[in-house]
Amino acid sequence: LAIAPGPVMAAMDRFIIKVKGSGGHGSAPERCVDPIWIAAQIIGALQGIVSRELAPVNSGVVSVCMVTAGSAFNIIPEEAVLEGTIRTLTEEDRAMVAQRIREIAAGVAQSLQGSAHTQIILGPPPVKNDAAMAALAANSTAKVLGEKFVQRSILNPTMVGEDVAYYLGEVPGAFFLFGTGSEKNNTHYSHHSPYFSVDEDVLWHGCAAMAQTACDYLSE
Repeated sequence: LAIAPGPVMAAMDRFIIKVKGSGGHGSAPERCVDPIWIAAQIIGALQGIVSRELAPVNSGVVSVCMVTAGSAFNIIPEEAVLEGTIRTLTEEDRAMVAQRIREIAAGVAQSLQGSAHTQIILGPPPVKNDAAMAALAANSTAKVLGEKFVQRSILNPTMVGEDVAYYLGEVPGAFFLFGTGSEKNNTHYSHHSPYFSVDEDVLWHGCAAMAQTACDYLSE
């Protein structure tokens, strides 16, 4: 069980960029403003936010995961829609990346005679473990399972998101990562894999750690 203070998971935000152009026949692109071409330039430009505008010691992700446009192979559409996710570990980076997505989309589209409107949908904030609660959970886990089962640092916070962040924003707490994967019994697949399964032989470790942490917290 990995239990560490500070950020352990990223903020999980969504963006939707609607690119407007003017449609027409694919044989006459000079009479149109191609939103698909504009969207392609926006996708490329967005990759520079993390690589060139985020501090190298900070972590961030901007992924365009959906591109929707067109209705036929020979028609240039009037609109293209990009959707994707933003992952950051601090509120400062979170705000900066969102603002730059808006500015880059609008600027690139305008320079190519189109327009772009960006919607940012905020999800859970970063998951940040309280130092005292993380120490309590780590000590309690070591007490019931042994120190060899406790990893007291997370070298690289994962960029996935978790809505437990809302709880940790209200009261001190700690979120721990529980590894159960084993190739011996085919439980080593990731959470979103259709083959995901939990090794039930060790599932009780997590229950024991949580129960011991609760008992120790209530006895203080």
